[in-house]
Amino acid sequence: MLQTLFHISPLAYAISMAGPNSVYVRVNQAYMDLVGMNETALVGRKLTDVGLIVDGSDRVARIKLLDDVGYYSAQSGKIRHRDGRLISVMISARRIKIGNDLYDLEALTDVTEQTSAQIRQEEALRAAAVTDSLTGLPNRLGFEQRIAHFIEDRANHEEFGLAIFDLNGFKIVNDMHGHPVGDELLAVIGKRLLSSLRAGEFVSRLGGDEFALLFQSDMGDSEMQEQRLAVMMDTVLAAVTIGSKTLRVGAALGFGFASEVKWSRTALVALVDRRMYHAKLTRRSIAILGPPEALATANG
Repeated sequence: MLQTLFHISPLAYAISMAGPNSVYVRVNQAYMDLVGMNETALVGRKLTDVGLIVDGSDRVARIKLLDDVGYYSAQSGKIRHRDGRLISVMISARRIKIGNDLYDLEALTDVTEQTSAQIRQEEALRAAAVTDSLTGLPNRLGFEQRIAHFIEDRANHEEFGLAIFDLNGFKIVNDMHGHPVGDELLAVIGKRLLSSLRAGEFVSRLGGDEFALLFQSDMGDSEMQEQRLAVMMDTVLAAVTIGSKTLRVGAALGFGFASEVKWSRTALVALVDRRMYHAKLTRRSIAILGPPEALATANG
């Protein structure tokens, strides 16, 4: 009866000789289904020779538990199916003595789906932590991570630039039409920013009505970059129709280059933020200030 229960159990069971060089003595149908091999291909062969064991160091630790205390419970591991697929399993085992011989009885549960679901959930949580829920753009944390990468990836002082802008007249939109309309306006601007990006560029919403753009450019191309930013602002800030309302906002933008501050992240952000503030003081609908502190304007 016990043999029948062993073979028909939904849990995957394997009995092997004790020790690191153990051989299979018996397996049940669930185990054969799990690894895609029949009993003839398994019994009498070393576990390591069959090619199913892929977590060697973890297996050594599990064997040590059997040597020291005689059992272990719910240890995570991986085995390889005959077709090459890696299978995540939860393993429990007990060392048993029959006559003068020691055997290890292992019970395995396939947790691949649960593991994959957990990985997807963790990835989703990580993505949510760096994403602005309103616009879908990276948030301030996402920006901080990316600008750090820009600095790290440019150990040889390869040039890059930063632009920061906030919206002129956005508070009036919120006050006159309500925050839901203001939120929809921000979402439209976010989509337009994404569609305006070039390869290697990065845009984020820092919070409120403030946005940041990381771009690849040389200090010598400052004037050309200023013209490009002006064109981008014209496109991004074109009139937006929400319901029966046609809305238009402006922007104050500051930009600068990493070489201006010896590739210091905090100094670059401070420099660009200061230029944005001075651009805002002009009270023009779209004002752009970059090196060498010359002011460019659009739409008045």
